[in-house]
Amino acid sequence: MAAIFTKEAVEMTGSKGADMFEIKEVIALDNPVDLSPLEVFALPVSGGGFVAQVGLLSELYMAKWVANGRRLQGSKSYQPDLVLGSSGGNVAAYIAMAGDWCPEGMLRMAAKMETKMFIQSWFPDFMSFIPTWLIGATKGSIYREGYGAKDLFKNIFSCESIQKTEVWIGAYDLNYRRAQFFCNLQQARSMISADYINESTYFYGTLPVRYLDGDPERIAKACMASASIPLLVSKQSLDGNGYADGGIMYASPLTVFRDEVYRLVMGNNPYHERLEREARAGGSTATSFTVDPRSQTAEVKEVPGITHAGSKGLRALHLIYFCSYEMDVAKGVRPEHRQSTPNVAETLQQLLDASVLQDRAAAVDLLHRCCGDEAGSIVFTHHPHLNHIKLAEILTELNQQRHYVIILYPHGNPTVRLQNFKAFDIQEQVANTRAAYGGYIWYFPTMKGSKGDSRPAASSITGSSRLSREVPAPWSLQCRDSNGRDSHSRAVGSVERVT
Repeated sequence: MAAIFTKEAVEMTGSKGADMFEIKEVIALDNPVDLSPLEVFALPVSGGGFVAQVGLLSELYMAKWVANGRRLQGSKSYQPDLVLGSSGGNVAAYIAMAGDWCPEGMLRMAAKMETKMFIQSWFPDFMSFIPTWLIGATKGSIYREGYGAKDLFKNIFSCESIQKTEVWIGAYDLNYRRAQFFCNLQQARSMISADYINESTYFYGTLPVRYLDGDPERIAKACMASASIPLLVSKQSLDGNGYADGGIMYASPLTVFRDEVYRLVMGNNPYHERLEREARAGGSTATSFTVDPRSQTAEVKEVPGITHAGSKGLRALHLIYFCSYEMDVAKGVRPEHRQSTPNVAETLQQLLDASVLQDRAAAVDLLHRCCGDEAGSIVFTHHPHLNHIKLAEILTELNQQRHYVIILYPHGNPTVRLQNFKAFDIQEQVANTRAAYGGYIWYFPTMKGSKGDSRPAASSITGSSRLSREVPAPWSLQCRDSNGRDSHSRAVGSVERVT
């Protein structure tokens, strides 16, 4: 049994535990209720920085392996439930899924990639000595579209295997000038409700979502379309429509999908919403909604003398955000440019930064919403130097908490030039990322105080501090690790998985 109002919460208010509950009614649920944590990966726009995201994904996998006693029990222990990515982020997501989310598999898949998958010169190979921009100036892009990932996807994915993890990617529809989101699954298999998302198309400037039904060829085209950087490469076509890079409107689908993710965390159950309203209206009596995952029934219980504290959801939110560069380092300006007008490249980079900042802020906002009235108890920590051993320790602690958001970032800006990269370049930048990265963490602690004490238990996550809603702690650049020093180490190893 898993209750929204836990036994610990009841004891802290003065009651003597579950015996004080009075069962009001038992409801048979129409749909199965999944009470496991909802693990969401967000991979925002990154361009050639997709290699950094692959490196961070590799480190997360190794951290989970260590945290689970250097064994992984089935795919649920290492793969996410939901992936939201755009542009280079969506490329990293499909590399990870093709490699079964493990470092060796991801590098093996990345080695199959080359520049011509994304872009090609307007001139044939025997005329490659002629600058491609000579024709590109009349075509609207420096390069024409590459040969794509169709053959690669058809070779490594089946219709079933490509639907193992739910992946949503963003693109930009050039005909309607709106954002378009694609899902790799059949609609019936998706946890995301098209009806809920499509209700908000007017507010977010999006088109109705599209499901690609596990078709590797169409998914490959959508993947390339999402990573088609404007001006650099020409539009990509899918089902007769022209698309460009998903980062044009949104850094990732998270900004648009956060209401839907919130719905998934809260349980997506109309009875739960009704009980919440009744509990709030009741004042001194709190109503508990308890779900039995085996019988798929719900008991409505009444606890005398306990004021309602606000629901924290049926499922725990575990959201991990993978930045492709270190956003919070102040970027110096060369003296000769201080008084001049920013050039086009600088302006575009600032627009990209702003988009990613808003997107990752949506992640933290989602955590606040999931915590409801108790969002003031959210704890913030910054770990500027991580390795997978330290990250494993943090995950072990976080998995004892209710909700959390982790934002991982590499030091510097690991990237490859899309105009000319090889497998070695990818391997090198992935290794650089794994050797030097950090993370911001927000979490809602499990209530473990003494009787009558509603404060969260002290965290064993080094360097933690309480975060009020007014303090923009993640954007403070003065954070240091717990010892006030800079240190990190390389740590890689073989992995034993138990299936």
